[in-house]
Amino acid sequence: MSTFVYGDSRARQLKDHIPMAVSKFFPGKTIGQITDLANQHLASKSGKKLLYIVGGICNLTKKLNTDRSSTYEEVVFQPSPNVLFDYLGQMQSGKDLLAGNDCVPIYCTVPTMSLKTWNEIRLAQKKTSYLQFESQYVQMQEELNSTILQVNKKIVQFNFDNGYNTPHIHQCIMKCKKGKYWFYYNRYVDGVHPDDSVVRIWAHQINNAIVENYKRSISSENARQRYQRQIFTNPDDKNLKVRVSRL
Repeated sequence: MSTFVYGDSRARQLKDHIPMAVSKFFPGKTIGQITDLANQHLASKSGKKLLYIVGGICNLTKKLNTDRSSTYEEVVFQPSPNVLFDYLGQMQSGKDLLAGNDCVPIYCTVPTMSLKTWNEIRLAQKKTSYLQFESQYVQMQEELNSTILQVNKKIVQFNFDNGYNTPHIHQCIMKCKKGKYWFYYNRYVDGVHPDDSVVRIWAHQINNAIVENYKRSISSENARQRYQRQIFTNPDDKNLKVRVSRL
């Protein structure tokens, strides 16, 4: 069984910290786009494959005026009543697509970002000539954080339903203390990308999930083989009772 870690630009420093996996990153891509690319890349790989996906922030935010000739660029959050449905749809579509290559996607939770820090840095770098929604960042940030918390619950449930553990990489940025969430935007170098300490934490969480999910996969495969052996031991016996352990 082979293991891969694909993600957006936030995954770019993970490669050196996850020796058990082949890592690739694709800046600015949604989880749907990442699974499409993975499907192309892994088509020639034989055997079962587990694909860990680090992404999601590009699904939940929008970059305005990305035309290269434009002097304006701004990342914002625009609430949508269909956001959870759309996110779940991309996860399920990714699963269905990759199944043809004997590959299972395992989605990492989504850490939030700082809209204010990212956009102000881009303004200082002259990547944009102005910011149109600066006065709305506080409200946008609250709505983004709330949406991400809902999405992360769906991600954990999705992976659990497929029989796999989730790497909770959001937890060092979004900490829950006595029922209240605290957001540590200062752990990013630019409001989006993790500093070295966070990279090590994310890698540790993904490595742990890789080990646990590998054990689960081996256990499930052994159970399947035992089940098959029991079925074919006496195929003519209509009263044959097969006991299958629940994993």
